[in-house]
Amino acid sequence: MTVTPSAPLRPAPVDIAHHAHLTGAFAPQRTEVDVAGLDVIGELPADLHGAYLRNGPNPRFDPIGHFVYPLDGDAMVHRLELDGGTARYTNRFVRTPMVVAEEKAGHAIWAGMTDLYTPSADEVGRELAGTGRDLPDINIVHHAGRLLAMA
Repeated sequence: MTVTPSAPLRPAPVDIAHHAHLTGAFAPQRTEVDVAGLDVIGELPADLHGAYLRNGPNPRFDPIGHFVYPLDGDAMVHRLELDGGTARYTNRFVRTPMVVAEEKAGHAIWAGMTDLYTPSADEVGRELAGTGRDLPDINIVHHAGRLLAMA
Protein backbone atom coordinates (compact mmCIF):
# COMPACT_ATOMS: atom_id res chain seq x y z
CA MET A 1 0.00 0.00 0.00
CA THR A 2 1.37 3.39 -1.00
CA VAL A 3 0.49 6.43 1.08
CA THR A 4 0.63 9.76 -0.69
CA PRO A 5 1.19 12.69 1.66
CA SER A 6 -1.57 15.24 1.52
CA ALA A 7 -0.84 18.89 0.91
CA PRO A 8 -0.39 20.91 4.10
CA LEU A 9 -3.43 22.88 5.15
CA ARG A 10 -3.31 26.59 4.39
CA PRO A 11 -3.04 28.58 7.64
CA ALA A 12 -6.01 30.68 8.72
CA PRO A 13 -6.02 34.42 8.01
CA VAL A 14 -4.59 36.74 10.66
CA ASP A 15 -7.28 38.61 12.60
CA ILE A 16 -6.22 42.05 11.37
CA ALA A 17 -8.90 43.93 13.31
CA HIS A 18 -7.40 42.74 16.60
CA HIS A 19 -3.68 42.68 15.76
CA ALA A 20 -1.79 45.56 17.38
CA HIS A 21 0.71 45.82 14.51
CA LEU A 22 -1.84 45.76 11.69
CA THR A 23 -4.25 48.46 12.90
CA GLY A 24 -4.23 52.19 13.53
CA ALA A 25 -0.91 53.84 12.74
CA PHE A 26 0.48 50.37 11.89
CA ALA A 27 -2.23 49.51 9.35
CA PRO A 28 -0.74 48.30 6.06
CA GLN A 29 -0.43 50.78 3.21
CA ARG A 30 -1.89 48.84 0.30
CA THR A 31 -1.90 51.57 -2.35
CA GLU A 32 1.14 52.63 -4.33
CA VAL A 33 1.09 56.40 -4.74
CA ASP A 34 3.02 59.17 -6.45
CA VAL A 35 2.26 62.63 -5.06
CA ALA A 36 4.13 65.64 -6.45
CA GLY A 37 3.95 69.18 -5.09
CA LEU A 38 3.47 68.26 -1.43
CA ASP A 39 2.43 71.13 0.82
CA VAL A 40 5.42 72.44 2.75
CA ILE A 41 5.18 74.52 5.90
CA GLY A 42 7.91 77.11 5.59
CA GLU A 43 10.30 77.01 2.68
CA LEU A 44 12.64 74.40 1.23
CA PRO A 45 15.92 75.80 -0.09
CA ALA A 46 15.84 75.74 -3.90
CA ASP A 47 19.35 74.26 -4.02
CA LEU A 48 18.43 71.31 -1.77
CA HIS A 49 18.25 68.22 -3.98
CA GLY A 50 18.05 64.60 -2.90
CA ALA A 51 15.89 61.78 -1.65
CA TYR A 52 15.25 59.95 1.61
CA LEU A 53 14.31 56.29 1.18
CA ARG A 54 12.78 54.07 3.83
CA ASN A 55 12.20 50.35 3.45
CA GLY A 56 10.06 48.28 5.78
CA PRO A 57 7.60 45.41 6.12
CA ASN A 58 4.13 46.00 4.74
CA PRO A 59 1.81 43.11 3.87
CA ARG A 60 0.48 43.38 0.30
CA PHE A 61 -2.55 41.24 1.24
CA ASP A 62 -4.12 40.20 4.53
CA PRO A 63 -1.56 37.81 6.03
CA ILE A 64 -2.20 34.14 6.74
CA GLY A 65 -0.75 32.16 9.63
CA HIS A 66 1.10 34.46 12.01
CA PHE A 67 2.30 38.03 11.59
CA VAL A 68 5.49 38.81 13.53
CA TYR A 69 6.07 42.56 13.47
CA PRO A 70 8.50 44.01 12.46
CA LEU A 71 9.87 41.01 10.59
CA ASP A 72 6.97 39.81 8.44
CA GLY A 73 5.36 41.56 5.54
CA ASP A 74 6.30 42.33 1.98
CA ALA A 75 8.80 45.10 1.48
CA MET A 76 7.57 48.57 0.61
CA VAL A 77 9.97 51.37 -0.27
CA HIS A 78 8.92 54.93 0.59
CA ARG A 79 10.70 57.85 -1.06
CA LEU A 80 10.60 61.54 -0.16
CA GLU A 81 12.31 63.58 -2.87
CA LEU A 82 13.34 67.22 -2.55
CA ASP A 83 14.14 69.20 -5.69
CA GLY A 84 14.06 72.90 -6.51
CA GLY A 85 12.08 73.87 -3.41
CA THR A 86 9.42 71.20 -3.94
CA ALA A 87 8.70 67.86 -2.29
CA ARG A 88 7.38 64.62 -3.78
CA TYR A 89 6.39 61.29 -2.17
CA THR A 90 6.24 57.87 -3.84
CA ASN A 91 5.98 54.32 -2.54
CA ARG A 92 6.27 50.92 -4.19
CA PHE A 93 6.13 47.28 -3.19
CA VAL A 94 9.34 45.39 -3.91
CA ARG A 95 8.29 42.97 -6.66
CA THR A 96 9.72 39.71 -5.35
CA PRO A 97 8.57 36.52 -7.09
CA MET A 98 6.29 35.97 -4.08
CA VAL A 99 4.61 39.38 -4.35
CA VAL A 100 4.12 38.89 -8.10
CA ALA A 101 2.49 35.47 -7.52
CA GLU A 102 0.24 36.86 -4.78
CA GLU A 103 -0.79 39.83 -6.92
CA LYS A 104 -1.74 37.39 -9.67
CA ALA A 105 -3.75 35.28 -7.18
CA GLY A 106 -5.28 38.33 -5.46
CA HIS A 107 -4.51 37.06 -1.93
CA ALA A 108 -1.70 35.98 0.38
CA ILE A 109 -0.13 32.63 -0.49
CA TRP A 110 2.88 32.59 1.84
CA ALA A 111 2.41 32.44 5.59
CA GLY A 112 4.38 34.32 8.24
CA MET A 113 8.04 33.57 8.79
CA THR A 114 7.35 31.57 11.97
CA ASP A 115 4.89 29.25 10.21
CA LEU A 116 6.14 26.02 8.71
CA TYR A 117 3.62 26.18 5.85
CA THR A 118 4.91 26.63 2.30
CA PRO A 119 2.81 26.54 -0.87
CA SER A 120 2.71 23.53 -3.15
CA ALA A 121 3.76 23.31 -6.80
CA ASP A 122 0.06 23.06 -7.73
CA GLU A 123 -0.45 26.53 -6.29
CA VAL A 124 2.72 28.39 -7.29
CA GLY A 125 4.65 26.20 -9.73
CA ARG A 126 7.79 24.15 -9.22
CA GLU A 127 10.18 27.11 -8.93
CA LEU A 128 8.43 28.62 -5.92
CA ALA A 129 7.02 25.47 -4.30
CA GLY A 130 8.32 24.83 -0.82
CA THR A 131 9.88 28.29 -0.50
CA GLY A 132 9.45 30.85 2.25
CA ARG A 133 8.56 34.46 1.64
CA ASP A 134 11.42 36.76 0.58
CA LEU A 135 11.74 39.60 3.09
CA PRO A 136 13.83 42.36 1.45
CA ASP A 137 12.58 44.95 3.94
CA ILE A 138 15.76 45.75 5.88
CA ASN A 139 17.66 48.38 3.90
CA ILE A 140 18.09 50.08 0.52
CA VAL A 141 21.45 50.23 -1.27
CA HIS A 142 22.29 52.20 -4.41
CA HIS A 143 24.56 50.05 -6.60
CA ALA A 144 25.43 50.22 -10.30
CA GLY A 145 22.66 52.73 -10.99
CA ARG A 146 19.96 50.64 -9.31
CA LEU A 147 18.26 50.63 -5.94
CA LEU A 148 18.49 47.22 -4.28
CA ALA A 149 16.18 46.17 -1.44
CA MET A 150 18.20 44.14 1.05
CA ALA A 151 17.01 41.22 3.18
